[in-house]
Amino acid sequence: MSNLACVYCYQGRWNEAEKLEFNVFEARKTKLGENHPEILDSMGRLGYTYGEQGKVDEAQILLSQAVRLLEQAIGPQHPTTL
Repeated sequence: MSNLACVYCYQGRWNEAEKLEFNVFEARKTKLGENHPEILDSMGRLGYTYGEQGKVDEAQILLSQAVRLLEQAIGPQHPTTL
């Protein structure tokens, strides 16, 4: 589902991408726990999609949380965090 959401993003189909990305995020959070690296990836993708849709407040909250968790998990200077 995550890959299909990426395809939707590339096509500019933001609403469809958002729905899939949210479902992936929730499923991963349930199965893997809230601090798993795949959760952080999902947060970043969903935050990006929110931003592209003009949902700036939602995007900022989600992306800020993802950065904070990345800094804790792998450090502030890690390439993924940066």
